[in-house]
Amino acid sequence: RAVFGASNESEYYVDMVTDLVSLHTAVSRGCTEEALGGRVPEVEMFLRARLCLLSRVFQTCCDSTLVPVADLLNHANEPSVLWNWDAEGQAMVITAVKAHRRGEELFTSYGTRSNVLLYRTYGFTLPPMDEPAWTYIVRPHLVRPVYAVFIEDGDARPRMMLESSHIDESLCEILNDVMTRKHDASDFLRLVCARSSTLSLR
Repeated sequence: RAVFGASNESEYYVDMVTDLVSLHTAVSRGCTEEALGGRVPEVEMFLRARLCLLSRVFQTCCDSTLVPVADLLNHANEPSVLWNWDAEGQAMVITAVKAHRRGEELFTSYGTRSNVLLYRTYGFTLPPMDEPAWTYIVRPHLVRPVYAVFIEDGDARPRMMLESSHIDESLCEILNDVMTRKHDASDFLRLVCARSSTLSLR
C-alpha cells in the first residue's frame, strides 16, 4: 500500500460512466419501446436510475433487493445498527448495537470498502487516513507483457481487482487459469504488481 498510496478513486469515474452508457446503448437497442414503458429513457435519466439502484440495494441470501427506509441509513466505520436478511421469515432485520437518544441518526456499515468502491457505488469517500481497505484495479492492457507469458487472450480478460481486505473473485479466476496452464500463480501476481507499481510511479 505504501508504494501505491491511497486508492485512486477519481481514476475510475470515467470507466464507470462509460460502462453505464454502454449498458444504456445495449438496452436501447435490445428492448422494444413497449418493454421500456413506451419510450427509451434519456441517457441522463438511465444513469440516475442505475446509480439509485446500485447505491440502495441490499444483498440477501441469493439476490439483491430494495428495502425502503433501511436505504436511508448512512455509512460509518463503527455502525450503531447492524442488518441481516432473515431467509426463513423473508424479512430484513435491523438491530441496534447501542442505546440511541431520541432523534439520533442511525448508522450502518456498507462494509470494509476502499474509497474506490465507496465512490463508485455510493458517491462518497472517506478521508484517506480512515480508508479501511485498499483497491487497485489492474487493467489488462497495462500488464499485457505479463499476461502474454502466463495466459492467452489477456486483453479480452475483464479487469482484475486487488483488494487488501479480501481476495476478489476476479483475482481467483485469473490465478486459477494461470495454474491450469501449469504456471506459477505467485510469479504471475508478483510480476503484475511489479509492473503496476512501476506504471503508478511514473
